[in-house]
Parts: sequence; structure tokens; C-alpha cells
Amino acid sequence: MLSLIRLPIRLSAVLALAFTLSIAAVHAQEKSAASPSMPSDVSGSVLDVINRYPPGTINSDELASSALSDVKKERANVDARYKQAQSDCKRKFLVNKCRDEAKERSRKDRERLKLVENEAAKYQRQAKVIKRDEELAEKREKEEAESGERVKKRQEYEKKDAKRAENANSSLSKDKNEPGPATGAGASMGTGKPGLSSKEREENVEAYQRKLRDIELNRQKVAKRKAENEKKREKKKADAAREKEKAAAAAAKQEQAEPASKPAGQ
Repeated sequence: MLSLIRLPIRLSAVLALAFTLSIAAVHAQEKSAASPSMPSDVSGSVLDVINRYPPGTINSDELASSALSDVKKERANVDARYKQAQSDCKRKFLVNKCRDEAKERSRKDRERLKLVENEAAKYQRQAKVIKRDEELAEKREKEEAESGERVKKRQEYEKKDAKRAENANSSLSKDKNEPGPATGAGASMGTGKPGLSSKEREENVEAYQRKLRDIELNRQKVAKRKAENEKKREKKKADAAREKEKAAAAAAKQEQAEPASKPAGQ
């Protein structure tokens, strides 16, 4: 009688064990079919993107732009696969486990795509800084060349002014040494203009010298204004350089502080 009672209990245990083993076998087959020839933690198309842009190989604007474009497309594929997997899991026995695995696979795919995206974005930032520095250097060289040309022309003009003033003083000294008022023909600062007395010629020379002084004062004002403008430009460049360094430091800090992983769908 006791043996007859134990028989159904043993049969139930055997059936439960068989059911558990069959579920495990089905799950193993599904997992094997999902990724037969690649790492179990990354999708095949994501692996293709990673292999297309190995670390340290993005060294041109063309590669960086191509990498960012491929990452964007593949991220959309990851989202589509995750959405489809969530729908397919409804028809499976272990729904929650299936969804958790799909979520984890999506997270790892995004994590690996992020590595390629970060490297491409970093190259573009560095290339932009280098290009801006080259443009500033070229502009500075051009301004220095133009400034040197202006200085040369100003020096030539000053030499001519000094020569004219010297000739005027020589003419005035010569007239003072001549006896009597110079009223005859050719008595005019050695220019052959008649009708000018020594006093009139002296007044003309003084007026000319005043003109020269005015020109020199104006030149000094222009030079001072130019120096002030140059000082302002240098200060502006220095401020821009400091802001650039701050922005670069903030970007680097943000990259370091960025979490190693993000929930799928974010």
C-alpha cells in the first residue's frame, strides 16, 4: 500500500525534472541561434562598425565624418532590434528573462558604438582647433607684413619732409646773408619767383615748418591709436585663447565623467 502511494510522487518529480531540462535546452538553442559566430555580448553589425574604425585609426576629416555617420545609422538599427526583441519576447516562455537579455545586448551595443563616436568627435575638435590656430597665424603674418610696408612708406615720407625743411632753412639763411631787401627777379627761396621780401620768405618758411609739425603730430596720434588698437587685439586674442582652453578642459572633464554605460533607449 505504501509503495502505491510513493509511485505518483516519484513520477511527478521525474516529470518536473524533464520539463526543467527541456526548457534549458530550448533556451540554449535560442541563444546559440542568436549569435553562432561572434561574441555573445555584441551584435554582428555593431562589430562590423568597430572593425571598420579600430582605435587610433581615425586620422582625417573624411574618416571622422564617415565614422559618425555609420555610428548614427547603426544606433538606429540597435534601437530597432531592441524594439523588435521586446515584441518577440511576448511569445516566449521566460518573457522577463528574454527582455532583460535584449536590454543588456542593446546597452552593450550602444556602449561600443559610443567608443567610436567619441574618438571621431575628439579628432574633429582637435582638427578645428588646429585650423583656427593656422588661420590666426596667417592673419598675424599678413598684418605684420602690411605694418612693415606702412612703416617703410612713412619713413620715406619723413625723409622727404626733412629734406624739404632742410632746403627751406638753407634758402632762408642765404636770404639773410644777402644785402638789402630782395625784390628783384629770382629773389624767392631760390625758386625764381619775384616780388617776395626776406620777411615774406621767412613767414613762408615758418608756415611750412608749422605744417611739418602738424604732420608729425598727426603721425604720432595715428601711431598711438594703432598701438592701442593692437593692444586691444592682443588682449582679445588672449581672452579667446583662455576661453578655448576652458572649453577644452570642460569637454575633457565631461567625457571623463560620462557614465560607462547608459540604459537602452536613452
